[in-house]
Amino acid sequence: MPPSAGRAVALVVLLTGCGGSPPKSSDGPQQPTPASRGATSDQAPPTAGASPTAGASPTPVRPKEPGPPSKGHGTDELRRLEGRTEAEVLAEFGEPSTRHAFTMAHCCDEFQIELRNTYPRGKGHDAVEIHEWTWRYDGYLLTVWLHDPGSGWQVLDTIRYFDDVEF
Repeated sequence: MPPSAGRAVALVVLLTGCGGSPPKSSDGPQQPTPASRGATSDQAPPTAGASPTAGASPTPVRPKEPGPPSKGHGTDELRRLEGRTEAEVLAEFGEPSTRHAFTMAHCCDEFQIELRNTYPRGKGHDAVEIHEWTWRYDGYLLTVWLHDPGSGWQVLDTIRYFDDVEF
């Protein structure tokens, strides 16, 4: 064999890591490699007794639905939400399907009329800002009105209603 052929064979062995035949299944148990465990070079192998989900990204919590209004009425309120912060409402229900902001000067149609119980017309409330958030669910909707009474945005009033209710 010419000298250059020996160097070529040595180079192939060096580059491919071939130094003999691969181990057979009868050669004994094989230790898993980081790649076979799904680990990357920057991940430590799992330790004994560790949870397989430890260090994994948390599964996002799916916002819950409030459930439809009481049967037979078409509409009702979720009074338990009154006074809750906007962050609490978002944490419970997720992002609303629609958002709308207005001032009491531009309020109220029949749908929003309950807001006048807190902010009556002609009593200096025209500049009060209201945020109206609505979530759409299968067969019904939830609308929440928020105001800022000076301590941050919180729920003022709510209505839950079936899709076919007209105001």
